[in-house]
Amino acid sequence: MKKTKQPAAAAPLAETKAQADGYLAEIRIRAANLKTMADEAEAKVEEVRAAYRDRIRAEELLLDSAEICLKQVMKVNRQTLFDGKDIVYLSNGELVYSLTHPVAFPRSHAPLIALLEAKGFKDLVKVKKSADTDAIEKWDDEQLAVVGLKRKDCEEFKYNLKDAIK
Repeated sequence: MKKTKQPAAAAPLAETKAQADGYLAEIRIRAANLKTMADEAEAKVEEVRAAYRDRIRAEELLLDSAEICLKQVMKVNRQTLFDGKDIVYLSNGELVYSLTHPVAFPRSHAPLIALLEAKGFKDLVKVKKSADTDAIEKWDDEQLAVVGLKRKDCEEFKYNLKDAIK
């Protein structure tokens, strides 16, 4: 037998309202404090980002340029550098050469998909299926039962705060 938690005995209405209102007041204050702290922290983080933004961007551009130059040196001097080897070990790292043969796909896959289907390669065409849960939510209980679904009770407790404390 499953044990269920027994609800606490209900307090008188006035006492319950006072307790709930006290929690609402605390939530308003803490939410306002949290927003203030988060805004202050974000402002400080943005100051730090701004201080480094230009330097980081300049360094990224220099890094990109050095990588392009290195690959250009490797490509132009492939025979000299690699001479039948895949890896060249240098004091600051290693250079790696490989020759691959990737498939050249067209920009639009529509003609390829049509051709694959026409030639009988339907297993190579991906089809993503999913249930339209928004439409199913609108069904009545009889329709839900046909597909083995049913509605469940779900308690929701919400609260609305008065304007935030300033």
